[in-house]
This record gives sequence, structure tokens and C-alpha cells, in this order.
Amino acid sequence: MSKQDDQFYREFAVIVGFIFVFFFIALFTARGIGAAAMEQSQLAPRDVAERIAPVGKVSFGGAGEMAEMPEPVEVAAAAPQTGEEVYQATCVACHSTGAAGAPKVGDVASWQLRADQGMNVLLDSSINGKGLMQPRAGIPSLSDDDLANAIKYMLDTTGVTAN
Repeated sequence: MSKQDDQFYREFAVIVGFIFVFFFIALFTARGIGAAAMEQSQLAPRDVAERIAPVGKVSFGGAGEMAEMPEPVEVAAAAPQTGEEVYQATCVACHSTGAAGAPKVGDVASWQLRADQGMNVLLDSSINGKGLMQPRAGIPSLSDDDLANAIKYMLDTTGVTAN
């Protein structure tokens, strides 16, 4: 080895030594400073339990008593939507453009083929899905009447009558 290599190794060892010394000094200084702060931030187990206690409690009667059943709430069924409402909210995206093979509203030939199969087949396709159309057009809350109204609206708008 040359003198330059020896000098490089010595200087490198000194620099690495200084880095280790600096690291340990910084480590012990930080632990000394942070120890007091860490003790202050630690809570006693009682204080922790108090902080994470539930905000409220539910009580259904006294201890050992049977709770009374609440009266059932009757929910009125929603009125069926009009065909145009369902079409505008759900069907228009595909049936106005013919996306994913959906028959376009106004295309008499493609609707006539489907209408010849009957209203029950059309309704079954909309309830169970067909091709890329999801069941109930992807809206599970749509009733059978809503779907039937939308089909009738699209057929009427196109000028086709279902058998």
C-alpha cells in the first residue's frame, strides 16, 4: 500500500470515530433531557382508566329486572317513483348513449326485439341484471314497480309497445 492509502484509512477512522463519539454524546444528552419530560407525561393507571372510560352508559331497567320491549315502529312503504324519475336518476347514463350494449331510447329496432319477448322478460332482466347491467340497475332500493315504470317510460318514449 502507498502512503496515500495509509493516510486515507487513518483520516477515515478518525472521522468515523468522531461520528460515533458525537452519536453517543447526543444520545445520552437527549435521554437526560427527555427523562424528566417522559416521567411527567406518563399517567398513573387510574388516570388512564379515567381518560378512556365510556362517555355514557345505556340502562334498560334496574339490576336483575327484565327490560321491556319497545313498541314496534311502522314504516310506510315509499310511493313508487315515476318512470321518468327512475330513468333520469339511474338509466339515462347507459340507455341514452347505448353504453355497454344497452338499447338506446329512441332506437325502435333494438327495443322492438326486446318488447316482443314481453314485459315480464324485460322486468326480469332489470331485476336480475343482464350483460353489464347490474341487478336492479345497481340501486338495490329500487322496487319492482319502480323498475317496471322505468321500462314502460323507455318503451313509450321510443314508441314501442310490449306484448
